[in-house]
Order: sequence, then structure tokens, then C-alpha cells
Amino acid sequence: MEHLALMERCIGPLPVKMAAKASKHSTSSKFFRRGRLNWPAGSSSDESVDHVRRMRSLAEMISREDAQSGLLELLQLMLVLDPDNRVTAPKRGSR
Repeated sequence: MEHLALMERCIGPLPVKMAAKASKHSTSSKFFRRGRLNWPAGSSSDESVDHVRRMRSLAEMISREDAQSGLLELLQLMLVLDPDNRVTAPKRGSR
């Protein structure tokens, strides 16, 4: 669960439809509550909570110059969790 919490901290919350779908399965019920990640209530330790709290967002990791060049926007588009909404590279040969 810590890994999911780190992802949320870095790139934003899990898409509602993905979290809601996961929360319906009994195997993931301890990870999700009401369509959201059960964090920090579901954490395994205080160290885990501290680790996630120290995680910086993607915007905080990218320098201002790189963000202005479009790198931050590109990374955000590439790291969209829902594959239906994620940017893809054009197919080779379709130039």
C-alpha cells in the first residue's frame, strides 16, 4: 500500500473509477475504502507514513526551467494512471 501512497503523493490521486473498481474486490478491500486509497489508516507503520509524507510531488522534483520547457507537462501526461487517458507515442511509420 505504501507504493500506491507514494504514487499518489508524486502524481496525484488514483482515478476514481480505478479505485472504485479495486475497492469492490475482497482482496483489495484493506487498501481501498469508498473508492479511495485507505491511507494512512491502512499503513503498516509510522515509518511508512513518514516515508510517504517526505515524498515530493512531481512538480517539486522538476526544476522551474525544465517545467517551463514543457518537461513537467510531458511527464504528467505520460504518468497518467488510467491507460485510457494516458498519452501514447505515435506509431512508427505514421509520420
